[in-house]
Amino acid sequence: MNKAKRIVSLVAVVIFFAAFQVNTKGYLLFAPPLIEQEVIDQRFELQKYQMGNIEDMDVSEKEIKASIIDSLLAQKALAEKAREENLEINEKELEKRMERAMEQAREHKDEKYGIGDYLEAKDLTIDEFFNQHVKEQIRAQLLVDQLHEKWMEETEKSGAFNELEKKRREIIESFKQKHQEEIQEIRKRNL
Repeated sequence: MNKAKRIVSLVAVVIFFAAFQVNTKGYLLFAPPLIEQEVIDQRFELQKYQMGNIEDMDVSEKEIKASIIDSLLAQKALAEKAREENLEINEKELEKRMERAMEQAREHKDEKYGIGDYLEAKDLTIDEFFNQHVKEQIRAQLLVDQLHEKWMEETEKSGAFNELEKKRREIIESFKQKHQEEIQEIRKRNL
């Protein structure tokens, strides 16, 4: 009887650790994607709508996607740094920023390259689009803004304004080095 309980307990422990194995980066089973493919695709589609006929422009789809990926990586790197420095956003500020962005979208949605055609094609309202696709991007941008504000305060004291961009680039490059394999996979899938 005692032996049976030990075997059952041992099997339960083995199953638990097999099911919830922690990988080297500290995630259970699978790490969340560095950048969701849906976010890249959505930004690319929106960019195409805003640019009009991309074939008439002097820019390729690869260049646009590369720019989108670089922008998302920079935002992710800086937002991660802000979290490391224990910066947090105020939910009221997030809601205010969301409202302002939605109001601007409403004002310009019917312009030639406004968001209206894109939303119509996706069968989304402005509120749905912002809550489903933009809110987390705004949250990340608010973190980045706070990080920049903190740096500006520190820089005003030291007077080393020329160091700000260098600091920003170093954080982004360090992030890219840390996630080099994932970034290569993202670029391979999209470019």
